[in-house]
Amino acid sequence: MKGKEKMVLLWFVGALGSAIVLGAMGAHALKSVLSAGALQSFNTAVRYQFFSAIALVLFLLVDQQFLKNALSIWVYRLQILGMLFFSGSIYLLVALDSGTLKSIIGPITPIGGVLLIIASSWLFIHIAREKVSE
Repeated sequence: MKGKEKMVLLWFVGALGSAIVLGAMGAHALKSVLSAGALQSFNTAVRYQFFSAIALVLFLLVDQQFLKNALSIWVYRLQILGMLFFSGSIYLLVALDSGTLKSIIGPITPIGGVLLIIASSWLFIHIAREKVSE
């Protein structure tokens, strides 16, 4: 196994496993603690963490099977950072009571979304440029 594959697989398994744990927490332990709006935000973070984890492993499979490992490590890094910024900032926003900290952390969420979009776009462009064989 190459370093890139190991890194991506570890992030995939870690993100997937923690999304399962956090999703269970949201469904059971946090249901009585959080407001309906906070719980909805928390569930959004969990859902996007799942999506991002699955995207990571799909990126790796596309890279190995079709692009012959030509995809830049930066695509994976952007996907991971996007997941951390997007879902992580929402987790923090739900957990924090301080308005000052919320105003600092709040803008991180859309930055994470943009990073996820850039990673997907980079993969799209790479696939579009790939020559078709017959």
